[in-house]
This record gives sequence, structure tokens and C-alpha cells, in this order.
Amino acid sequence: MTIEKLENPITTAISRGLQLAIFNSSDGLGLARQLAKLHIPAVIVMREATPDIAAREFLNNFLQLFYHGQSLYIWVRKAREKLQAIEDKFPGASWLPVIFQNPA
Repeated sequence: MTIEKLENPITTAISRGLQLAIFNSSDGLGLARQLAKLHIPAVIVMREATPDIAAREFLNNFLQLFYHGQSLYIWVRKAREKLQAIEDKFPGASWLPVIFQNPA
């Protein structure tokens, strides 16, 4: 899927209050740079191609922490720490998720 296909739905979602988008992409850093043009307040992407199972594990951990009301950075850090449990199968998994925050 290309950013061009996502642009209209994401722009609509932003106008309706979208504050955070999370993507697992083979080019997460490139995608984050392209999404910055759409002015999403915050995006979480994987630094490099990530197996779906590791990305799902991160998302599950992140969403469980999301309900505790702390900052985005704390949620992501704790969800990344929980990925250390699967690093025997996916080395370096805890370093893959990264936050891009729009300064505007």
C-alpha cells in the first residue's frame, strides 16, 4: 500500500481528531517521513522490517499500558521493554519501535 492510498483516509482521520498512528512497514522510517507531511501529531513505526508477530506483541503491550494514563514515551518504553522477552526468537526486537512526533 502506498502513502498516496492512505493520504485521504488519514487526512480525514486527522480532521476528526487522530492523535497517534502505529504502523508496521518494511520501510517504517521512510513512511514516518512521508506521514510527517500530513501533520499527524505522533506516529510509531518500526525502524526496519519487523515480523508481524513481534509487531503484534508490541501493539498488544502498548495498548495494555495505554489505559494507565501515563505519557506516550513511557507507554512506548515499557512496551519495548516487554519485547525483550521474545528477543531469543527476534533479536533486537525491543529496539525496533520508534516514535516520530510532529513539532507543530
